[in-house]
Amino acid sequence: MSGPDLSRKRPRPDPSSRPTTGERDEILELIRSRANRGIWSADIKRETNIPQAIVQNQIKMLLSTELIKEVTDIRYKSRKVYMAAAFEPSDEISGGTWFSGGSLNKEVINDVRKRCKQQTRQNAQSCNC
Repeated sequence: MSGPDLSRKRPRPDPSSRPTTGERDEILELIRSRANRGIWSADIKRETNIPQAIVQNQIKMLLSTELIKEVTDIRYKSRKVYMAAAFEPSDEISGGTWFSGGSLNKEVINDVRKRCKQQTRQNAQSCNC
């Protein structure tokens, strides 16, 4: 006589796939090692060989404790790049003076444009061309 099928629809998670503080520390050290350049989330997964779900979980925890921050890379706006909270993004990542918050800083560009025009006019007047 066979009893009812008591098998679970969803298997129990493997205990070895649960996040550990060692994994969190490994991810944090990798992010810190990239200093002001930051690191893309897919590169974290590739370099640590930690499953994507655990990487994302640990990143959320590191963000909530403000040990790391998410920055916008002007070259790849759709990528999530992370860097240690102690660092400021390099000009290569942030765009430098020309960008603010990941978008062109039109105010600065217009100011530079006006100054260039003024300088050109002054030079033209002083040389009597």
